[in-house]
Amino acid sequence: MAVQPWRAILLVLGGAGVGIAIAGLPNHRDDPPLRVRTEAVSTTTSVLVTTTTAPLFTTTTTVPSTSTTRRRP
Repeated sequence: MAVQPWRAILLVLGGAGVGIAIAGLPNHRDDPPLRVRTEAVSTTTSVLVTTTTAPLFTTTTTVPSTSTTRRRP
């Protein structure tokens, strides 16, 4: 079943309308300008302590050894 071009156009315009209704139109006048800092920025470091625990469940998988080689009669 082929889609008529006007239906595809309506689908795209409808999706754009829903997107604008949800997010609104972008307004860049309210955005502050980006500024590059040239002075040194002080940083602090923190130590992350990690602990390990044993797993609650352990599984062991063994493959039975089966020999499929037989002597030919």
